[in-house]
Amino acid sequence: MDEIRLRQILDAYGARPERWPEAERAAARALLASSPAARAAQADAARLDALLDAAPAPPAPPAELAARIVAAARPRARVVSLRRAAAVVVPLAAAAGLVLWLQHRAPSPGRASAADLALAARLDDVATPSDDLLDTSDAWAADTTPTWGCATGELGCPDLPTATGRQSRRTTERIPV
Repeated sequence: MDEIRLRQILDAYGARPERWPEAERAAARALLASSPAARAAQADAARLDALLDAAPAPPAPPAELAARIVAAARPRARVVSLRRAAAVVVPLAAAAGLVLWLQHRAPSPGRASAADLALAARLDDVATPSDDLLDTSDAWAADTTPTWGCATGELGCPDLPTATGRQSRRTTERIPV
């Protein structure tokens, strides 16, 4: 044992050898018997022990203080557990929402959903305004520019003024259901 280790023992356990670790006690006593510097360090530790022993004990904290500390610590634990739960639940909920949305958006082939059938029954037929665009005979004439819009306001389309007063031609084409 050296003086550095003896000082560590004296700082941690005090000057009384019965408090020192049992495995190092014999080596520490041998060093004290042979070294005046080690005996001076033990004397310093003994004075510190005497001062600490003479100091009055701090008063015991009130019982309600412990209860308030415990009560104040509990909400923090709940917040942490809620954050951990949210870190797991939110991604799972987002994934479930995506799966449900994809199920709704892409019905299985050959089966139309009730919403699709209701929309098809309401529309009845499809109007395609591209007929005039495909007709190239007078496509560049200023007075025959095709207009986009609804022929009627049935579906909530606004009545738009047209340059030629013409609307796109309607074709009757059934939506396969």
